[in-house]
Amino acid sequence: MIYLFYGPDIETSRTKARALFESLKAKKPDASFGELGAEGLVVDKIIELVGGQGLFSNKCVVFCDNIFSDIEAREIAEPFISELKSSPNIFILLEKEPIKKIFEKLEKNAEKSQEFENSASAPKKEWNDFALANAIGARNSLKAWKEYRVLVERDPEFEKIHGQIFWKVKALAISRSPVFSTKEINSMLRTLALMYHRAHRGNCDFELSMEKFLLKL
Repeated sequence: MIYLFYGPDIETSRTKARALFESLKAKKPDASFGELGAEGLVVDKIIELVGGQGLFSNKCVVFCDNIFSDIEAREIAEPFISELKSSPNIFILLEKEPIKKIFEKLEKNAEKSQEFENSASAPKKEWNDFALANAIGARNSLKAWKEYRVLVERDPEFEKIHGQIFWKVKALAISRSPVFSTKEINSMLRTLALMYHRAHRGNCDFELSMEKFLLKL
């Protein structure tokens, strides 16, 4: 499994990638954790990490630092991109400037990817704070998921986003939505309430749970 962080703002990319690495340490205390850099990279090491698992663990989590931005390391690692994707282990890839051909392969095979541009050069985006609510109201699951990802990348305050979703579903109950039945709305409200409490107890991944909820609209 691949999580890709890339872009010219390498410091922000590194901070975000490290944050994921450290959060997985907390969530998966039984997993094995390691780091992989471009220097001294060899085929045998990649093969070991793709298929290997810790002695007492189901998974390994590997922080990979610019292995596809370095010319020599890229030649070694590129043939294994599909194996990195299908591996039960997690590979967090930090890349500053992968060449276009490699970038397209990485993004295609990544479970998630995030780009970080320099603030001076990044184009300003117009945000629509009601876009997620509107998509839920229209029962457009794909649009809702896309708007959710925009909010997460903009400001990942999951309680705030959950509040927006919960508020919209309650509004649907009051307005008698033409696309959701009363039974469906009541079920959605119960699911969201349970999700909130389970997330606060550490029994579920808040971000992933909301994604699944939206995709099942």
